[in-house]
Amino acid sequence: MTITVRKAVQSDKAGVIYAEGQSTPNLRYLERLWDDFTSDDDAPLYVAELDGRIVGVGKFSILYDGSAWLEALRVDKDYQGMGAGKQIYQAYMAQAKRLGVPAVRMYTGLTNAASAGLAHIHGFYLGGSYRGSDLAVTPEMTGNLYDFRELNEDESVAFFDQIKERWAGYMVLNRTFYRINDALARGLVRDHMVYYSEQFDSYVVAGARFMPERGLNIGVYLGDCEKCIDFAVAKAHDWGVNKISIMFPPFLAEVQKELEDHGFVTQKRDCIVMETAR
Repeated sequence: MTITVRKAVQSDKAGVIYAEGQSTPNLRYLERLWDDFTSDDDAPLYVAELDGRIVGVGKFSILYDGSAWLEALRVDKDYQGMGAGKQIYQAYMAQAKRLGVPAVRMYTGLTNAASAGLAHIHGFYLGGSYRGSDLAVTPEMTGNLYDFRELNEDESVAFFDQIKERWAGYMVLNRTFYRINDALARGLVRDHMVYYSEQFDSYVVAGARFMPERGLNIGVYLGDCEKCIDFAVAKAHDWGVNKISIMFPPFLAEVQKELEDHGFVTQKRDCIVMETAR
C-alpha cells in the first residue's frame, strides 16, 4: 500500500471534509474555505491518497512577504502513523523549493510533540511561543470607535518597527503567524486592518485573515489598552460577531494582565511557531 500526494480537485471535496472530520472533529473549516483554498495553483490544497481513498489533507499558503505558511494538516485517525503527514510535508517542501520562497512556517500546540517533531525532521526550528486570550462580546458591551483611523503604508511600517521587538518578531491573525516586516505592514494596510488614534496615541491591528464571521482578531496593540479594546468591541459589533481573540508572547505579563482586567480569558495552552529559512 502506497500513499500518494497530489493537488486537490473539485471532486475531492467530500473526501477532504470527511478526512478532516475524522482527524479534528472539533476543528472543522475546510468546507467553508474550500473555494479559497483551491483557487491558487501556486498555493495548493494537497490530498494524501491510499488505494483511492483520501486519508489526509494539507494546505500550502503564501503570505504577504512571499513566505510559505503550512496549515490545515489533517490525517484521518484510522490512517495515522502510516506516513501521510510526511508525504504531505514532502509536497510542501517541494513546492517551497519550486517557488523559491524565503521561509516556510507552521504552528502547533506547545505540547504537540508529534506535530513539532514532523516539522523538525524537515529542518524547522522553534521561532517562538505565543499565548492566546479571548473576549466574549455581548450585546450589552459598549464599544467606541473614538477617532481611530486607518494608517497609510508608510505610517504602518513605522508602527511595526516600534512593535517588532516587543511582540518578539511575529504577529498572529487566525492562528496564522506572520513575521513582522515591511511587507506585512503594507499588506495589512491594503486589507484595512491597521488603525491609530491621535487622541490616545494608540495603535491596534484588528481584522481577520479568513472567516470573519467567527470573530475579530487583534494582531497587536500599543498604547491605551482600554481604548484599543473599546475600539475592537465596536468593530465586533459592526461585524456581528461575539468573540475577540489575540495572541501575544508569554513574557508580556503586563499584556496578559491588561487583557484579563478587561474580561479576556487566557487560553490554557500556548502555541509555538516553527520555521525554516530557505
